Amino acid sequence: MGQKKVILKDGQDELMPKTLASMVFTSDGTSVEAALKNIGGGGTPSGDGGNVKVTNASSLRMVNYYAFKPSKDGSVEGAFSTIPIASASNAGLMSSYGYEKLDNIKTLATFSIALASLTNNSTSEEILQAFEVTSSQPEGLLSTMLLLANAEVNEYDADYPQAFIGNSQAVMRCTYDSEAASGTMELTYVAAGGKLRTITISGKRGGTSPDFTYTYSCAVTESGDDTYYLPSDVYSLKTNSTHEDILAAFGGSIDEVVAALKGGKRITLTYSLLEILHQNLPVTAAGTGSFLVNLSYYEPSQRTLKEITCNTSDTSQSKVKVLYTYGYSLKAEVYSLTSSSDTDTISTAVGGESGLKAIIQAVKNGNRLVIRGTLDDFAGATINQDVQCSMYVEGSNGDMQITLFGKGYLLWGATGGVLSINYTKSSNTFSCVLITA
Repeated sequence: MGQKKVILKDGQDELMPKTLASMVFTSDGTSVEAALKNIGGGGTPSGDGGNVKVTNASSLRMVNYYAFKPSKDGSVEGAFSTIPIASASNAGLMSSYGYEKLDNIKTLATFSIALASLTNNSTSEEILQAFEVTSSQPEGLLSTMLLLANAEVNEYDADYPQAFIGNSQAVMRCTYDSEAASGTMELTYVAAGGKLRTITISGKRGGTSPDFTYTYSCAVTESGDDTYYLPSDVYSLKTNSTHEDILAAFGGSIDEVVAALKGGKRITLTYSLLEILHQNLPVTAAGTGSFLVNLSYYEPSQRTLKEITCNTSDTSQSKVKVLYTYGYSLKAEVYSLTSSSDTDTISTAVGGESGLKAIIQAVKNGNRLVIRGTLDDFAGATINQDVQCSMYVEGSNGDMQITLFGKGYLLWGATGGVLSINYTKSSNTFSCVLITA
């Protein structure tokens, strides 16, 4: 007979020591026990083709596992040594550390991919079908919540299963209220598109024994669903924007904003500057019914706080306010205005008709006025001066007037002065009156 080589049946490996006796065979299919008999007794090779000389054959016992170790390299003489069964404290075919890792491999709680199709509107019957629970035993799902809730511990527990929805690994958490006979199961996993998705199943028992009833509901949330992004046109609204302008910036309706507020979503405004700089600005929002929304956000690059009101019931209340945290800046040329300044000089200093209207609007919004600029180019003296507004007038015919005064370094006289700027719509002309102490 040819040589007999000991092999492992079906390619099984050393990680399964407890079934080793049923897996080890010789190349012609005979068992190790029979192969050992062929080796011969008395420690000598047999005439039946045995290929090693076993020096301790008389001490071998069937209850143990053995490994042959030659007495020296290339020698057919050697002894069989006992292979201990691996445990958490003793090494065997694997280390005790490896045994502990293997023992800590979690069991799996596999759920049907149908769970991924559940929505906020799924019925109890659809939820039970997704969990493959028969409608004749609807208590099964609530019982599962109870068992898993009891198994949740702060310390690691290998018996608490690792959840999968189809092939997607999920984090599972269950809670149960014994007094209310209600429970929840949360399954969170990474869905298509990289969104973090959470399926929350709520169950409750109703009625009395033996006629209990079981109802289930589903809530599905995804990362991103908790944020509402305002149209970028909202960023472009100005203090002179009309109700129609404001409503158009919201897309012609405030229904989506109202729904986002009712849903408790975060409100965010995204805008792009020259398609290069992109910013997400957090928005503070409040609403009244379905007809009024109030929004405000801080724009760091402009250092302004913009407040937007859209009232579809009373359109006269729709407005945009801009608060300048460092004050609304007037041009430095305002310093040099006098009673003799011509209309073009005054127009340049205030920014024309629209500029004067913007100054008045800034005052109406509660802003303080500031002149920033160089008073004396030769001396290099830069002046930042607060300016008070004592009066403004906006006529129905388009005429405007604003009166400014202030005290400080050479502001309309060393001891202060009063500057009145007037605009006449019909002639599109400006005039000034300066009164100094």
